[in-house]
Amino acid sequence: MATLLCDPPPDIVVLDQPMDGYGAHIRRPGMWSFFCMAKHWVQRWLRVVEFEPGERLALAIETILRVTIIHELGHWMTSLVSQSHSYLAM
Repeated sequence: MATLLCDPPPDIVVLDQPMDGYGAHIRRPGMWSFFCMAKHWVQRWLRVVEFEPGERLALAIETILRVTIIHELGHWMTSLVSQSHSYLAM
């Protein structure tokens, strides 16, 4: 499992379109190796960190982004061992 996480690790894409939640792992050909993050939350974090680094709001939004990555990593890892990753050979 450690090898799968390191070679190749998933990339993160910031989507500028409406999303339910903070992020997603889209199980489609061409998208399998990407996590999608909501641009709204990334931009909001960048604005807050620029003006108030270390403040509660900056830390809260950073926590949301970190937990989203961990959550989507779980979906990505599940796709490695489920039938839904069979398109990787395409």
